[in-house]
Amino acid sequence: TGEEALLLVDQEQPALITLDMYMPGMNGIGVMRHLHEKKNTSPIILLTGSQDEKLLVESLNLGVLEIIGKPVNFDHLALAVRFGLQIKNR
Repeated sequence: TGEEALLLVDQEQPALITLDMYMPGMNGIGVMRHLHEKKNTSPIILLTGSQDEKLLVESLNLGVLEIIGKPVNFDHLALAVRFGLQIKNR
């Protein structure tokens, strides 16, 4: 859930975060809002089947590194993860 994701981030700063747009409880945008308020520096990859332009634009405004549509292309995901980890390590 989104709440569990926030608890995990509080326990240990992850090198990279992968979120689904729609999770039980708090959705991915809600998680990103909380992380943004906490000045999170972990790159975020958002997975979604949504075509809701407002949500996608908001996720970009919250600093998401990459938005990957569903069904997920795992080569694209692997490339985004490698890129995100390189950014984090700079």
